[in-house]
Amino acid sequence: MLLKKIIFGCLLLCAACLFGYMRGVADTKEKNLSDEIASLNNSLNGLAEQSKEAGKLNLQLSQTINDRKRADQQSTQVFTNALNATAHLRFDCRFDDNIMQQLDQAADRADQAASSGFASPLRTGDPPVQ
Repeated sequence: MLLKKIIFGCLLLCAACLFGYMRGVADTKEKNLSDEIASLNNSLNGLAEQSKEAGKLNLQLSQTINDRKRADQQSTQVFTNALNATAHLRFDCRFDDNIMQQLDQAADRADQAASSGFASPLRTGDPPVQ
C-alpha cells in the first residue's frame, strides 16, 4: 500500500512538473507573440508617419513644379515682349544689350534653381530694365 502511494505521488509530481513545463512554454510563446505584435504595431506607426511625410513632400514638389511653370511662363512673356519691342533692329540678327543681360540673368537663375533642389523657393525674376 505504501508503494502504491509512493508511485501515485511520483506520478502526481511528474504530472505537475509536465503541466508546469507546458504552462511555461505557453506563457513564453504568448509573451514572444505579444512582443512581436507590439514591434509590428510600432513599425506600422512609423510607416504611417513616413507616408504622411511623403505626402507632404509630394505636395511641396507639385507646388514647386507649378511655381516653376508660372515663372517660366512669366519669363517667356517678358522676353517675348522685350524682343517684340526691338524686332525691327534684328533684321541682321542683332540683339540689344538689355535682352542679352536678361538672357544671362535668366540662365544664372535657371542654374541656381536646378542646383538648389525642390525645397528652396523659386525666384520669380526681376522686372526687365528699360
